[in-house]
Amino acid sequence: MSRNRVRSLRASDAEDIMRPKSCADGTGSLADGARSAACAPLDTIPPKMAAMEMPPITLDPIGVVANGEHDVARVDWSRVRSEIRLREGLAEALLGLEDYSHVIVVAWLDRIPDELRSRRRAYPSGDERLPLQGALALRGARPNPIAVTVCRLRKVDGDRLEVEGLDLVDGTPVLDVKPYIAFYDAVPEATLPRWARG
Repeated sequence: MSRNRVRSLRASDAEDIMRPKSCADGTGSLADGARSAACAPLDTIPPKMAAMEMPPITLDPIGVVANGEHDVARVDWSRVRSEIRLREGLAEALLGLEDYSHVIVVAWLDRIPDELRSRRRAYPSGDERLPLQGALALRGARPNPIAVTVCRLRKVDGDRLEVEGLDLVDGTPVLDVKPYIAFYDAVPEATLPRWARG
């Protein structure tokens, strides 16, 4: 399947997911006005409505990281081996994952203090010799401390994954695990600012 086809399918799925059930069958508790707005095509939602404060989202971790590592300032994670221990009842969701060499792990950095989460600008890696950047232009602390890491999948064993190169400390809640698909996830033509080129 081509990358463009995958993108098309994902865009279609995303639009369906973002619409309430009441859009499809006319049921639910949305008032008529709210239903009209919520069920409108995503590209026709007025900017003010799209930017309004949304209700909180509750996520249940699917598992936890186990590796005995506790130093959040560690620099080299490339050889660290970790287990991702899934919560009860999710083992069958791993069917077929063992055929991939790498996975994308999405986690919640639960030890990021509130004062860092509220910060809007920072120097990259705290280095004031580099240009000041917005929090969303960096890979550090942010309003929602979500981590996304690609790491090597070494083994799937029941409800546990053994991975290598996962840069998360022991006890970190895991929100999701996805297979890394090179033709879709890799972007060879991606560019980055001069300061980030090393």
